[in-house]
Amino acid sequence: MNDTLEEKQTKQKALVIEYLQRFPFYKWAAAYAGISKDTLEDWRKIDSEFSAKCESVKAEAIEKLGKRATPDFMLKNVDPETFKDKKEVEVSG
Repeated sequence: MNDTLEEKQTKQKALVIEYLQRFPFYKWAAAYAGISKDTLEDWRKIDSEFSAKCESVKAEAIEKLGKRATPDFMLKNVDPETFKDKKEVEVSG
């Protein structure tokens, strides 16, 4: 028996939450659930309960991963504009 659209979305939302619990990246969570990032963004706009759950599990995953990350890694990823590696380019002639 084929799932209804609502049942399919419920399963895909569960997969998004499952992924975000381990890896806090919406783009990859969407791919894991078989949907586009735009679809995930739309669902988060429409479904405030789902959006809150996403944010909650994402924050927990970031906290867990942050405990294992080096300070340099955290700074570069939290604020890449300020802390990214600088490359100097010399132009001659």
